[in-house]
Amino acid sequence: MTSLEFREKVISAREKQLLRLRETGKTSNAEMTNKDIEAHCTLSPATTELLQKAVQRLDLSTRAYYRTLKLARTIADLSESEEILSEHITEAL
Repeated sequence: MTSLEFREKVISAREKQLLRLRETGKTSNAEMTNKDIEAHCTLSPATTELLQKAVQRLDLSTRAYYRTLKLARTIADLSESEEILSEHITEAL
């Protein structure tokens, strides 16, 4: 991937974040509150199970759990995926 292609992906991901969070006044996934995360970072049962196992195995704090979800949401945006997949959680961890 060229730097120009990557730049376009980043711009597209930022636009998605702006649209998703427009009603909250926030501009990026990094600014999401726990309430925003619960609304915009839904996971499939299998992905939820993966994250829960990682939380237990790595002894992650609640703060780390939410930070992982925010990062996974950004990775999903960069991948042009509406859903957060297991691969996004794995990369975020």
